[in-house]
Amino acid sequence: MNKKGDTQKILLFIFYLLMAFIIIYTLTSYLTNYFNGSEYDKEFISKDLGLAIDTLSLSPNAIQMKYNMSQEFIVENKDSKLNIKLKNSDISRKYIFISKIKDFLIKSNEINIKKDNEIKIT
Repeated sequence: MNKKGDTQKILLFIFYLLMAFIIIYTLTSYLTNYFNGSEYDKEFISKDLGLAIDTLSLSPNAIQMKYNMSQEFIVENKDSKLNIKLKNSDISRKYIFISKIKDFLIKSNEINIKKDNEIKIT
């Protein structure tokens, strides 16, 4: 019986099990965060807030809106691209505006949007 070959097979099998465990753990933690946590919140808020601002900008009347979020987000508009990210997260979610919106940067859990002749976001 070849003991070196048996030992190498056992070590290779343990290595494969360890790699499979790491991949499965990483994938499940990412998917859990995506569907239940902050990734889902960022995706939803970027689309919802972006559509709300686009709708208000196309309205002919003067409108004021308060947008409250459950936690503090960093909301930034640069070149008509809305970026939403958490304070401690690096990955942002984007929404591209249909209308022309001035650049802004807000770090808060409440956003005030006011339209008289043009959109003002504070």
